[in-house]
Amino acid sequence: MSLCFLIGMPGAGKTYWGRKLAEKYSLGFTDLDEYIEQQEGRDINEIFATDGEGYFRMKEAECLRKLGGKDKLIIACGGGTPVYHDNMAWMKGQGCVVYIKADIQTLMDRVGTGDSRPMLNNEDIRKALESLYCERSKYYGQAHYSLQANESIIANFEQIVDLCTGQH
Repeated sequence: MSLCFLIGMPGAGKTYWGRKLAEKYSLGFTDLDEYIEQQEGRDINEIFATDGEGYFRMKEAECLRKLGGKDKLIIACGGGTPVYHDNMAWMKGQGCVVYIKADIQTLMDRVGTGDSRPMLNNEDIRKALESLYCERSKYYGQAHYSLQANESIIANFEQIVDLCTGQH
């Protein structure tokens, strides 16, 4: 397997599961938002506040493509990554795209007040999550695979690794 992209809503567990899966299958792991923060020398909220979402999405696409040359890597993408700059088509051409699904209540429980997430700041969290889900679900639905955000991910991911590496 060259690259595996985990996509889904904020709070779905992309980073959590990405780390667990990378450890279990001896693969590398990168959280795209953390990578962007390292490249920029500032956190995501500061990027949004200072330069706006358009700048962030441009940097996101640029950093995503920088990671494209890696091998045996799981990348936990930001919730909006598949939506902008033709990222979804690009990811599908580079490796496996796995949609980590979680229901709205689970997402609400995980994101809390949403303060650390610029797309949820100063919003009614349920309303903001529902709105983002409506906007993004058509992109998430284009993933190669879709998994529920629970313990069965580990077992199901093994089948995905086999399919992605051609080891049927």
